[in-house]
Amino acid sequence: MREPRLDVILATAKTLEIDLAEIFNLEKYNFALLLECSQGVIEALIKREENASPDKIFEIIQKVYEYSKKYSGQKLDAAFLAWSIDNDIYRLESQ
Repeated sequence: MREPRLDVILATAKTLEIDLAEIFNLEKYNFALLLECSQGVIEALIKREENASPDKIFEIIQKVYEYSKKYSGQKLDAAFLAWSIDNDIYRLESQ
């Protein structure tokens, strides 16, 4: 189709679970959530006395932010944060 109707585009995106805002770069960052995720990850790493590189810390923050934004109603998902640190730190130690 050269000119698909809007209802077809929306139905296709819904079926494929695609966020149209991401496709058209309309996504706005939730800076409050990003700050909460950053603080949560750093505090958890300090509490656990984990030593991770800045790149690894940023990777975990991004993962926790994206998960929390998509699945936790724009709130920090503490359980996913803990799981992510466990998973990523374990992977880091085994390398």
